[in-house]
Amino acid sequence: MKVWGEENRFAGVIAAVKSIDSRLPRRIGMAVGMFLVIFALIAVDFSPQKISGLEVSKPSPATVRAPRNITLLNMDRTQALRRRAAENAPRIHRFDVGAPAKARAGIAGVYQRVAQVAALPGSEGAKGAPEIKKLLPFVTRADADWLIGLSEEEIGGLRDKTIELAATIMTEKISADGLASAREKVKRQALAIEDQRAAKIVGQVAADNIRVNTYIDKVKTNSAIAAAVDKVKPVIAAKQKGETIVTEGEIVTTLQERFLRELGWADSFNGKTGGQVFGEAIIALALMVLASIYLREFQPKVYRDDRMLVLVFVILTIVSLLAKGLAPLFPPYLIPVAGAAMLTTILVRPRAGIMMAITAGIITGIFVNSPQYWIYAFMTGLAAVYLTAHITHRSDLTRAGLWLMLASGVIAFAAGLMKGDVGMELFVNAGWGVVGGFSAIILTIGTLQFLELAFNITTEMKLLELSNPTQPLLRELMVNAPGTYNHSIITGNLVESVAQQVGANPLLARTGAYYHDIGKIRRPFFFVENQYGDNPHDKTQPNLSYLIITAHVKEGVEIARKHRLPQELIDIISQHHGTSLMSYFYTRAKEQDGNTTVAEHHYRYAGDKPKSKEAALIMLADGAEAAARALRKPTHNRLEQMVKKIVKERLRDGQLDESALTLADLETVTRGYTQTLTTMYHSRIEYPEIEVPAKPERRVVVGRLNRKSIGHSGRVISS
Repeated sequence: MKVWGEENRFAGVIAAVKSIDSRLPRRIGMAVGMFLVIFALIAVDFSPQKISGLEVSKPSPATVRAPRNITLLNMDRTQALRRRAAENAPRIHRFDVGAPAKARAGIAGVYQRVAQVAALPGSEGAKGAPEIKKLLPFVTRADADWLIGLSEEEIGGLRDKTIELAATIMTEKISADGLASAREKVKRQALAIEDQRAAKIVGQVAADNIRVNTYIDKVKTNSAIAAAVDKVKPVIAAKQKGETIVTEGEIVTTLQERFLRELGWADSFNGKTGGQVFGEAIIALALMVLASIYLREFQPKVYRDDRMLVLVFVILTIVSLLAKGLAPLFPPYLIPVAGAAMLTTILVRPRAGIMMAITAGIITGIFVNSPQYWIYAFMTGLAAVYLTAHITHRSDLTRAGLWLMLASGVIAFAAGLMKGDVGMELFVNAGWGVVGGFSAIILTIGTLQFLELAFNITTEMKLLELSNPTQPLLRELMVNAPGTYNHSIITGNLVESVAQQVGANPLLARTGAYYHDIGKIRRPFFFVENQYGDNPHDKTQPNLSYLIITAHVKEGVEIARKHRLPQELIDIISQHHGTSLMSYFYTRAKEQDGNTTVAEHHYRYAGDKPKSKEAALIMLADGAEAAARALRKPTHNRLEQMVKKIVKERLRDGQLDESALTLADLETVTRGYTQTLTTMYHSRIEYPEIEVPAKPERRVVVGRLNRKSIGHSGRVISS
């Protein structure tokens, strides 16, 4: 349940942005991978004519001559010349005019601090030397005492000599690589000073303040390199018709391999020009973009679900690979585009099935290159979508397959007429069409269950099978916990009555309601709907009762996983109580403890809050049905007030925050649940008791009994 306040709206935007950021790299990777596969399916010939055993850096198994004039760009040679030109291009440097001034300022600052230390009263001895060593870590104690003893004029002389040496060195170009060399040079020049202590200090201070004054101008240097590279002309390699490309036994070079690849003898592009390949890449990209736009506009749930997108892509890849294998060997009517459309319709959505029929028809039509086939593929694909759009049982697939075989035969017959076939050819085409319809239904039946398991897809057929009362788990619930079973059936009726009106899946909601309390199978008599006598909780501590009751959620999830129920149903089981408070035992615990130390969170369910409309509907229906059974006189008004109270409590407690139910949906739920509960629990007329008058008794002689009965007291009563 979303509350549209400013803070919540802002938080929702932030959450959405974070979600996009986390999914964006994965989405980009998926898009690139799908594009490459679709492009390969369109452009690559998986069974081309090749020279067997031809590999670069190995002896050629045959002599090959050019069947036509061939011109290629020798990329290896061209790239080598361009690299050499780039290496030899001049590097343009830029001089830092401010570097000498910075060096002078640094040197002056050092000596100024030295003079300040020397001028302090009592700086001689132990007090001043440590300060000097902080400024000049390289000096000894004797050097520090010597510096402190210098006059201000003498310190100024050292400063001027240091600046002079540094300035002399910095008139030269000093790069980052030459900085260490320049510092060593100034130290050597300082050795010319007679006083070795002064030479040491002047040289080191000058070296420490010398700076890099020459930098490479990246913009101008890159321009110079680019200009040098542009002057290198591409190296063209050519072979004339009949000229030998490679001789038998010769080591195959990369250039020779490129010549053979251009002829279609060394790779799987089979001699296609660059323009052809580029055109096929554009077609592959356009198909991806248009299919994405279609799904985003008409099937947004599928578009946002990575698992569904991969499933659609896998189905498309399967039918395309089958087309690659079948097209060269058999009539194109055997390509099971209709089977791909059927699978997509059943596993995803009918609208996605329409997209699959069109996309698969285009891709496989490129292999066949026949207008008649395109008509056949599109029409049989659309027919398959129509025939499977409302299938609810697996047995219905057989009937749909028979109709598809008939439709495929008729369409193939019509395609033959368009092509100009006559006589027996028309009936052969029709026969292949019938076989094509059969292959489509075989593909669907053969891969449907595998794809369901591989992608964890819950189809309508699967839900119908699970909602059948003969399911072992439901039968076990009915036998071991009949009250819970009855409660689950009524809950299913409640959610189904409103699911479609609020945009939920009615079948998923009903099936989820049937299974939401299966955890009660483990300890059924601890739940009131299964009790026929004393309530064991009356003699149990509230905290222990809480553990027993809440365990049915965790145990329900375990049972569901053991029986391999779909994830959607497992989610409903784990979410149908959310984190709601078990108020009865919480109140009992407070009464026993005197309202002092009982924490509310100790009596809340530990599950997840409902994250789907179906789970939220079941949470509300679960509470409404249980409360309705507790009403003594369940009139319409009382039931309505009771449902409203439950909805408000769950809403106020935050249990619906993560579901997609709106306030309008909750109004619909309240009305629907009230109406359904009223029809189930309405007050009935008390029928008056009618006294049946006793029949008169009469005595007869035993010996004359014919069709009479003898009572226990020896009297005979008419039968």
